[in-house]
Amino acid sequence: MNQHRSPSKKLAAVYRRTFIRAAENINKHLGPKPLRLGAGLNVALFDAVFTAFARHDKIPTVVKRRYDKLIADPDFKSLVTATTTEPSSVASGSRWQMLGYSVRSSQ
Repeated sequence: MNQHRSPSKKLAAVYRRTFIRAAENINKHLGPKPLRLGAGLNVALFDAVFTAFARHDKIPTVVKRRYDKLIADPDFKSLVTATTTEPSSVASGSRWQMLGYSVRSSQ
């Protein structure tokens, strides 16, 4: 964990490239403002979407359809709108599986 608090310049550059690539892919594949379920940014949805896109270089052509299906799912909605002080909402793997891949998939 400490390496992430004070990363080397090399590691910081990797983080920057990964973040930019994920943001570009989210915009390209999901369109504008995909991280909102209501009026503002949904942090849990941001976490799920950015993590999924950051962990995968190859984005499936069906990702928009999967995303639309996911955000329409009442169970997922309850997970991303529940408070994160509830252990069950944080522990669920559903937030991490929006692309249909395992969380532990390698980069």
